[in-house]
Amino acid sequence: MRAGWRLLVDNGALQPDDPGQAVSFLRSRPQGAYTTTRTVNGGSCLLLWERHLARVCQSIQLLSTDLTFNLDGMRKLVISSVHAGFEEALDRKSDGEELVVTVLACKSGQKLLDVYVHIASLLLAPLSPADVAVKGPSRNAPLSKSTHLSPPHI
Repeated sequence: MRAGWRLLVDNGALQPDDPGQAVSFLRSRPQGAYTTTRTVNGGSCLLLWERHLARVCQSIQLLSTDLTFNLDGMRKLVISSVHAGFEEALDRKSDGEELVVTVLACKSGQKLLDVYVHIASLLLAPLSPADVAVKGPSRNAPLSKSTHLSPPHI
C-alpha cells in the first residue's frame, strides 16, 4: 500500500476521509484527554497499551469533573474504537511499517463522551548503531494529558 496513509475512527465508525496529521487532528477537536502509542512486531502489539488506556481514562476523569460515566464503559468504548480502525490499518500497512495510534476522549454536546482514534503509518528507519547522550533527569509521566493545557507533541 502507499506510504504516509492515515485513518480516523469517530465513536467506533471508520471515517472515509484522510484526517491529516495527528497534531492537526488533535487541535481541530474540542479539549480532551489524549494518549499516543505505537505498534511493535509488525503491527501485532500496541506498546504499553494498558498503561496508555489507563492514562487516557484517568485524564478524562481529571479533566471532566462534571461528567459522570462508568469507567468500564469508557474503556470498552476506547477499545472498540481502536479495534474498529485496526482491521483497515492492518490491510493498509506494508511490510516494514508499524502504526502510530492516538486516542482522544472529549466531552460532547449531547453525549457524555466522544472517542476518536487516529491511526497512521510509521516507517521505521533502518537499524544502525547510534551514539546517544542523555542530559538531565528523565521526565515525569503526567497524571493527565490534555489537548488544551499544552500543545500536543507527537
